Amino acid sequence: MLTCRNPALNNFSIKTRLLGLVAALLMLLIISAGSTIYHLRESNIVLGSVYKDRVVPLKQLKEVADGYFIGMVDTAHKTRDGIMKPEDGIKALAAARGQIDTNWKAYLANALVAEEKALVAHIEPAMKAADAASQRLLALLNKGDLEGVRSFAAREMYPAVDPVGDDIAKLTQVQLTVAERDYGQAQAAYESVFWRNVIITAVVVTGAVPSPGCWSAPSHAASPRRSRWQKPWHRAT
Repeated sequence: MLTCRNPALNNFSIKTRLLGLVAALLMLLIISAGSTIYHLRESNIVLGSVYKDRVVPLKQLKEVADGYFIGMVDTAHKTRDGIMKPEDGIKALAAARGQIDTNWKAYLANALVAEEKALVAHIEPAMKAADAASQRLLALLNKGDLEGVRSFAAREMYPAVDPVGDDIAKLTQVQLTVAERDYGQAQAAYESVFWRNVIITAVVVTGAVPSPGCWSAPSHAASPRRSRWQKPWHRAT
């Protein structure tokens, strides 16, 4: 008779052993599914955070930068060169001011990390200086003083807006750095779940699947029965 390596299993029928194996595999399935669903939810939260707190702020910061460098710098150059009329320049400055205010407030409403908070504290005085320069340009346009616009563009404009551009570039880099860090954490979580499931599967299957002899019937059931038509052989005397 083939016997199971684990003597305790010899006391159970094949049906009981099969049911035990199925139960163990179902338990594995439940554990693996629960763990996978939980980590999928966590990954979805991380992905949502990357989009809401990193991708959207990139657009908002770009709009702020465009408000200064296109709204003010480009307007000053075009009015200085006669490409844009002073009244159109006034409208462009007003639109740029609204664009800056709207997107900066939206950016500050995001979940800011420590690096961003430090940069925000640094950039806000620079933004006030750039806003003051924008007001000087607006006053020159209101007076139609194109010579004053030329002087402003040559001497005052860039020292006012360049610090803002530098800090916005740093804030943009923070978005990329944090997004990369979040991706790394999500990747590490994925690998952890993957290998944990592999280990659980190996342990359960190794423990639940016995040697082939464990599926043989007990000796009394496996012993062949002599047919009633079969006659014993007798040696001729």
